Amino acid sequence: MEKMFDTHAHYFDEKYKEIPEGAEGLLSRLFEEQVEYVLNAATSTADSLAVLEFCDRFPGCYGAVGVHPENCDREGSVEEALRILRTLCRHGKVVAVGEIGLDYHWEENPLKEVQKAFFRAQMELAGELGLPAVIHDRDAHGDTFELLSEFSNVPTVLHSYSGSPEMARQYLQKGERYISFSGVLTYKNAVQTVETARLVPLDRMLLETDCPYLPPVPYRGRMNHSGYMIETAKKLAEIKEISLEKLIFQTKKNALSVFRIQKISKN
Repeated sequence: MEKMFDTHAHYFDEKYKEIPEGAEGLLSRLFEEQVEYVLNAATSTADSLAVLEFCDRFPGCYGAVGVHPENCDREGSVEEALRILRTLCRHGKVVAVGEIGLDYHWEENPLKEVQKAFFRAQMELAGELGLPAVIHDRDAHGDTFELLSEFSNVPTVLHSYSGSPEMARQYLQKGERYISFSGVLTYKNAVQTVETARLVPLDRMLLETDCPYLPPVPYRGRMNHSGYMIETAKKLAEIKEISLEKLIFQTKKNALSVFRIQKISKN
């Protein structure tokens, strides 16, 4: 069976300290059995340093560095955060700026204007450095779409996409955009996500976990990891009416393309 590319994970998350083998032991096993590549996506400048440690430890691990919208008011100034991120992006296995974007779900989140300032600045950084951006959009579809429309030159991954099928169609008309599907695709109430998967071309879709969060059926309630992503892959292959092998191969090819990863890593 073709091994998978998990394009969005958080193996630095504290939750992995709860399991005996820890994140490193788990990843070692997954690379041997089911997974060829993992992209760890940072949520703060501190997380970004942890992402680099995984890049150094595992040949198949790559990184995205950035400030998540929920964390942007903990970073001091935009300028200071950018200074740190620009330095971190010099690491040879940092292949994207992310996880960045907008999150209007919780009232206690940073002010919308603060989120937008960090989002825009990090998109500018991605454009400056020639890196793709990994986007978080929660309950902020209109503003996210509007801001990203200013950056059609920056390749963009819409992580765990939750917008409408029509908005996905519009995204795909605005440059090099990829729609990434997580375990949410397997949920009973994910009617809109399934419709989106039907319309997205095979060469513009990616697989992800967002682990340790969003485990697919039948693993809901458990701590997610890249091995469980096979269930998302099966569902996506069913929707696209292709073989599981072809689905895994094509989504991996797409990920290697958008993240400009040239060589197959041996773990």
